[in-house]
Amino acid sequence: MRVFVRVEFMSKHSVGFAVAATGVCLLVLGLVAGCQPMRLGPPAEIVTSMDGSEMVYVRPGVFKRGSDDGPDPERPQKTITLRGFYIDKFEVTNAQYRRFVEATGRPEPVGSGIMGNRRVADFEPWGDKRFNGPSQPVVCVSWEDAAAYAAWAGKRLPTEAEWEKAARGTDGRAYAWGSEWDPDRCQCALARHGLPATAPVGSLPSGASPYGCLDMTGNVWEWTASLYRPYPYRADDGREDPERNEPRVMRGGGWSNDEEATLQVAHRGRNNPIGRGAWLGFRCAVSMG
Repeated sequence: MRVFVRVEFMSKHSVGFAVAATGVCLLVLGLVAGCQPMRLGPPAEIVTSMDGSEMVYVRPGVFKRGSDDGPDPERPQKTITLRGFYIDKFEVTNAQYRRFVEATGRPEPVGSGIMGNRRVADFEPWGDKRFNGPSQPVVCVSWEDAAAYAAWAGKRLPTEAEWEKAARGTDGRAYAWGSEWDPDRCQCALARHGLPATAPVGSLPSGASPYGCLDMTGNVWEWTASLYRPYPYRADDGREDPERNEPRVMRGGGWSNDEEATLQVAHRGRNNPIGRGAWLGFRCAVSMG
């Protein structure tokens, strides 16, 4: 599948390019310059992918993964190297996922949720005004649903290492915005923004990561490609067999969380790949080279 996107440079000039499995073909003045791995400039570059998502570029290089003072699953902190990649600036929305459902016939989201004061297993978020806004993140999607959407859009799920680098940059910060907790920068139970559920994606721009990603602390937990394994393991082993029915890593914390430690970007959650909940969504990534 070939995905056409628009690149917006800081200079405001634009150039089209096509993302293919073998690399990126730059199109300049209507001429194909050759199919080579994409090499773009500053992380401030933004692309728009086939599903309408803005994506930000994360440069290749090192970053600090994990922590030395958090719970055991986050330890030890280690400096690792990743290739460059693109990742969605926002979580996938209901409007985007609805187009996927209409195009493929995949069932609408359904999963664990809260009805009144009780938890139910057959919660339908698109029938609940707390969750069904077109710009709110889609929830109640399994890992399998998320992976299927990503493939349909010509993308993939990010590995947990990619997700963490996009969330914290290279300085080892605890939260997307910095090292100090600030409840006004994320949608979570501690934020007290008056919303008992998800917020429209990008509602709190002050919570942006160093690369410009939003909602990486709070709003919804996000599926990653990675199988849940103890640290340390090789980051380039992250694109595991999609057929393995083992717990997958989820990141970022959600709107219902009320513990600062859970909302730190190094925190690792896990869930069965068929698990669905009203606190769980995803964003996508694209490989470079």
